[in-house]
Amino acid sequence: MRALGPALAALVLVLHVAHATGLRNLLAAAVAAGGAYLLMRARRLPPLALPAAAWIALGLASAAWSPDADATLKAVVYDSVLPIGALWAAYLATRHAPASRALPAAVVAGVAFLAALTALAYLAGVATQLPEESGSGTFYYFPGPGVSSTLSVLALPIVLILVADDEVATRRAGYTAGACMLLAGVGSLNRMFLPSATLVLTAFLLWYWPHLAPRRRRWALAGVAACAMAAVGAVAIQTATREYASVSGDVRLDSWREWGTVAGEAPLLGHGFGKKILASLGKERISARLAEREPHIRSHAHNVFLDVVLQLGIVGLTVFSWLLAALARAAWRARGNRLASAALLALVVAVVAKNLTDDFMHQAVAIAFWAYAGLLLGRLAPAAGAAVPR
Repeated sequence: MRALGPALAALVLVLHVAHATGLRNLLAAAVAAGGAYLLMRARRLPPLALPAAAWIALGLASAAWSPDADATLKAVVYDSVLPIGALWAAYLATRHAPASRALPAAVVAGVAFLAALTALAYLAGVATQLPEESGSGTFYYFPGPGVSSTLSVLALPIVLILVADDEVATRRAGYTAGACMLLAGVGSLNRMFLPSATLVLTAFLLWYWPHLAPRRRRWALAGVAACAMAAVGAVAIQTATREYASVSGDVRLDSWREWGTVAGEAPLLGHGFGKKILASLGKERISARLAEREPHIRSHAHNVFLDVVLQLGIVGLTVFSWLLAALARAAWRARGNRLASAALLALVVAVVAKNLTDDFMHQAVAIAFWAYAGLLLGRLAPAAGAAVPR
């Protein structure tokens, strides 16, 4: 248990660094193996055991009908097994006092790293020239605006927990992380960052509202209103910058129709798990007309739920929804711990909202989401009456 916390903290930090794939996978595998060992020693089922097992099993089974079985099996390992392993490891480690502080600290360090690279990009005048993972020099380690903004949104529930802490030093760390999160998210120029962050903040405050003092409620309402106005303005400005006549003119609307047709070819079980499978389908089935408007539109459907249907069909969408619903149910059952349960609910809102117009739920982002979910489930465990091995 003592080694699990530091390994998880190192993994969380590395998730924010591009081109550290080998180190990330090594740490994720070690963390997953350590968590599995502790669970087997305790002889008890971890949180979300049934839906998680069903999700992994369905992904493995899809290799049987996938056009590239090897790619599907690799995707299951990197996008399902390792993230779920991080979930259970974080759940176990968070019950241990040092790890319960180390993991949020790693989240703070991660968003600070993203903010620092974003600030350097603006100072160097290259902020708009940083596409996905193709920078040079220092920016070689920048994960791209989509991943950076998504990791920032996922960090927000953890930041809110720190801000609400009783210790002054922890609150200061939370406010610092919040500033870094905003810098990294807004600076990424991702249109969905501020709308997603507004929804996350709203969900958190609605759940935590009974515990807010009247003065803090006024500040909370003002904060949500400010975020909402900023989100509307940012979407309008960035839409104009991308030369769309309006949001309704976005290429995604047309692409969803074409991808929906592809999903209809295998509606029950999909075409096989993995983003590589989606990219192969896109090259063959998505029209050149759309690809000319947006080259990346053929890589996947740019909506997490549609991508799940394309890969694993309606059955996969049911299992994926079961996983998310299980997290929301855990928050509801442990609502006596209002702060952590509000953060867990906000985390579910974050992953749904940020991935409605794109899909970053693979590799680093998938591990981050499930690790943060495990962290929050570990904090909720005392209120839910759960026991874990020492």
